[in-house]
Amino acid sequence: MIEMLIWLSANWINIVLVAGLVLIVGLLLRGMIRDKKAGKSSCGCNCASCGACSGCSACARCSAASPAPNSKRAREQDMIKTTLQVDGMMCSMCETHICEAIRKAVPAAKKIAASRGKKEASFLTEAEIDTDRLKKAIDATGYVCLGVESAPYEKKHLFRQ
Repeated sequence: MIEMLIWLSANWINIVLVAGLVLIVGLLLRGMIRDKKAGKSSCGCNCASCGACSGCSACARCSAASPAPNSKRAREQDMIKTTLQVDGMMCSMCETHICEAIRKAVPAAKKIAASRGKKEASFLTEAEIDTDRLKKAIDATGYVCLGVESAPYEKKHLFRQ
């Protein structure tokens, strides 16, 4: 019994590491089995590379030219990035006030961000917005909206070109 305790005290780090790896592998296998039963592929797009379909034209792996119409990538390609030049922001609460004003003026806005250093705020929408209404909402908070620019949103990819 004492020999076993000595061995355990000398090898407890290895035991914990092996137990952790077994737990991680078990969770991964459980998720893969659940997805397989639900009819999902391992990559989530039912493409030919994972054997779940026979070469659909909608997913990125089967056809790099066009993403699936309801995929996150397709929605982001259709988004419009609106950038406002805002004067008067001095602190993080000012940035919060600008973000709240944008949320109230444009309820469909996503990824709202404001920067007092850059003196700008930006957000994404799926459709064009009323810039006059947005300017009035910013001006009503006590800040000065110097300009509004809208352009198609292009997501920056880390590894993809």
